[in-house]
Amino acid sequence: MSANENSAAASEREALLRRTYEGEIIGETIFAALHHHARDDRQREACRLIEDIELVTGRTMSSVIARHRVICDEQAARDEGAAFAATSIGDGWRSFWERLLPLSEDALADMRRLRELSDQHDRDAIDQLVMHEELIIDFIRRELAGAADALDPLKEYLARYPLSSERTG
Repeated sequence: MSANENSAAASEREALLRRTYEGEIIGETIFAALHHHARDDRQREACRLIEDIELVTGRTMSSVIARHRVICDEQAARDEGAAFAATSIGDGWRSFWERLLPLSEDALADMRRLRELSDQHDRDAIDQLVMHEELIIDFIRRELAGAADALDPLKEYLARYPLSSERTG
């Protein structure tokens, strides 16, 4: 690989790290807000589980961000998440997931590309990042299909990667 190719790959990796990390903050903010507007206990549970998954994954990714000295705008990500939640609250449960599914699929493509560009030192964190998005997409598809076990992948993820301390919000 030439120096220019290495530089281009490093620039792409940095942009993907920033976008995926800020995406975790956006997601955490969205689901924290939606949790308070959920119509029933099951919706509240789904929102809380995904909020926790975004928080756990964001914490994992923060070490990768620090290692690569990537500058992120966490406040802008929180603001974006709050704005998305505010415009989604009135959409209804099903419409919200239908709107979120293609965004999650796009995020997963970025995460998979990031995995291709990452070194072995970051592999576990990036694998966790990819896994979390895959299972959120699995949840969304199950939820849209009306599956009774839609929450199971979320619970399994948190059993594997539990919150290590209290929520921040």
